[in-house]
Amino acid sequence: MKYRRVVFGRRAFAAGFTLVELLIAFVLMAMIAAALASAVGAIGQAQERVDERLERADEQRVVVSFLERILQRTIARKRPVTQEQQSPFYFVGRPEVVMWMGLMPANYGAGGRTLFRLALEPRSPLAGNVLMLRWVEWGGEMDFPDWADAQSRELVVGAQSVSMRYLDAEKSREWVTQWVATDSLPERIEIRIVTPSGTWPPIVSPLYLQGSERYGADGFSFGGAP
Repeated sequence: MKYRRVVFGRRAFAAGFTLVELLIAFVLMAMIAAALASAVGAIGQAQERVDERLERADEQRVVVSFLERILQRTIARKRPVTQEQQSPFYFVGRPEVVMWMGLMPANYGAGGRTLFRLALEPRSPLAGNVLMLRWVEWGGEMDFPDWADAQSRELVVGAQSVSMRYLDAEKSREWVTQWVATDSLPERIEIRIVTPSGTWPPIVSPLYLQGSERYGADGFSFGGAP
């Protein structure tokens, strides 16, 4: 340790840091280091939260875009009715599941007429539930198939709940939780998804019904649903 000689008159002695001063300096340095470490940790946690939000937003964007693409290609094709009050269309709409006929986008599969099923399904005891889309290529069947052997895609892993509503544009102009009309299909479908990180904004998609008189003889809609 360096020290200096201090001279007062004829007396000289060595002057340096006392033990108390050293302890105070060490304490201050420790406090500064702790504050810096806390600040760095807070910045890291903030960055992690931002990354998680961006990841969730990206997941939502991909899922919403995919669902809208297939819902907007719904086909209003009729089938033989075998039960009373059964819809003549390839469409079943309930609060927890929706099944329909549509066109699979070419970049997701073979394309062509396809039967779809969207519902919340158990994944595993540890992983919880998953919003699952299942589909099979339509081969002229008169009813929906056994979905166990269908192709599938996990859309939202860990989803806690999924609920659906359907807009009756022909009669009441109201949202219903179960589609019971036998002479028409809903104009729009609303899907609500709840995950451990929060509730997604509602997904509201029009059904651009192909093969429907509502959209002209060619079955295609331009400009969206009214």
